[in-house]
Amino acid sequence: MTSNSTVTYTSIDAKLEPSSTTKQMPPALFYPVNVKNLQLGNRLAVSSMCSYAAGPGNQIANLHLSRYKSFSAQHPGLIMIEGMCVDPKGKLDDKELGIWNDEQAKKLKQIVDEIHKDGCVCCVQLSHGGRKAIGDGEFDLNGRASEHNDSSRGGDDDNEILAPSAIAYDNRSKVPKEMTLADIQHAIGSFVEAAKRVVTISKVDSVEISCCNGNLLHQFMSKATNLRHDEYGCQSIESRCKILLDIIDQVRKAIGDDVPIFVKLSACDNLFKDESLDEFLSIADLIIGTGQVSLIHVTSGKITPNSKPRYSLNSDPNIPGHIPLASILKKHVKNKCLVGCSGALDMDVVKLNHYVDDGMIDVAFIGQGFLEMPNLVNQIAAKLNHKIE
Repeated sequence: MTSNSTVTYTSIDAKLEPSSTTKQMPPALFYPVNVKNLQLGNRLAVSSMCSYAAGPGNQIANLHLSRYKSFSAQHPGLIMIEGMCVDPKGKLDDKELGIWNDEQAKKLKQIVDEIHKDGCVCCVQLSHGGRKAIGDGEFDLNGRASEHNDSSRGGDDDNEILAPSAIAYDNRSKVPKEMTLADIQHAIGSFVEAAKRVVTISKVDSVEISCCNGNLLHQFMSKATNLRHDEYGCQSIESRCKILLDIIDQVRKAIGDDVPIFVKLSACDNLFKDESLDEFLSIADLIIGTGQVSLIHVTSGKITPNSKPRYSLNSDPNIPGHIPLASILKKHVKNKCLVGCSGALDMDVVKLNHYVDDGMIDVAFIGQGFLEMPNLVNQIAAKLNHKIE
């Protein structure tokens, strides 16, 4: 996704100033929206924010219970539970939450139950670190594999990390093993089993498949990290997307027809201005073409150490970084799929309301604001002169 493009984000920055009229009452941010069989009471969503504070067994801890209870007490339209790793080999951190066994799913249900008590809707993000992972061994303070790993943990095999191709993230990172077709099928199965667990055991309302931030699925998607020449290889957009499409298909079969599936998707690599967005739109078409995805959550970058912050590449730094990318996608897909994005969206609430009102995005994902302000939803309503019933 790095060649010159017919569609670029800088070409539309000037079009993103909101109109002066408001189409809806209540304000657009507080207008409900249906997502398959769910109704979100408003367009404000708590973004997925990894705390890396898992308890023993990579399970939910007390911090998570209090944090998500504080979110649900504010009644946002949607709460994204932080990324949960589907396979122990894919952990980004020893304290990352896992969802590779039933005990983890049972512990997660405690959070889901509390969220539901407040009448809120929740979604779990499913992920695998790929070449960014630390593996499943024990590590010292410098991130090196401990010498005292014993045979009961599988020895050096536990520290093996997997990726589409044997390319390290940077010169300090371990070179991953290039995945065999059997490894790929195992990874697909890990996503499917995790999705089934969170729906049947944890009772979440929706699942999000993470294909961004340089993780395993993003690594398959990017020509910078996928040098394969098999059916999951770099030769076409379709082959690079195949693992994601296979996961979507099999997850749908595992969780039934009613549970919405979201995809968090990287739009571009953030290496330079005017990167191509044509492939991004083609990938989105393939995803939507499955008929199984209800919402695409747009993000970008982090595939290589050279990826730049999104805001540094936009023409107007006063526009939240991912709004231009998400608005291009929304214009392209129209009503075939809901579109959301994150990234400092609450820095100007009035403009954010207009972005939703003008149809540039459908859902606003906000992270840090919910951590810093225990009454963020009410504050946003007040700034828009809206009284929450």
